[in-house]
Amino acid sequence: MAVHQMGKRQGTNIPAARAAVRAAWETTSTGAAFDEALGVSQLSIRSGAKPGTFIIETDNGIFIGAAHRLARVRRADIEARMKGAKIRD
Repeated sequence: MAVHQMGKRQGTNIPAARAAVRAAWETTSTGAAFDEALGVSQLSIRSGAKPGTFIIETDNGIFIGAAHRLARVRRADIEARMKGAKIRD
C-alpha cells in the first residue's frame, strides 16, 4: 500500500502501471521486446540491488516495483528473459 500512496502523491497511477507490466510480459518473448513494450507505457526496467532482480520505474524515475512481482512470475523467469538484454544498471 505504501508504494501505491507514494506513487499517487507523485502523480503516477500504480495500478495502471502494474497492468501495463503484466500486459507487456504476456505479449513479449524477449528481454528487448519486454523493455520496448514497457517504453510504450512510459516505463523502464533496470537491474535491482540484488543479483537477478529487475526494477520497474516510470521514465522520470518513480519506483513502481520489482518486475517479477508486477508481472506475477518467478524471479528466475524474469532473469531468464532479460539475460543478454541491454538495460540500465
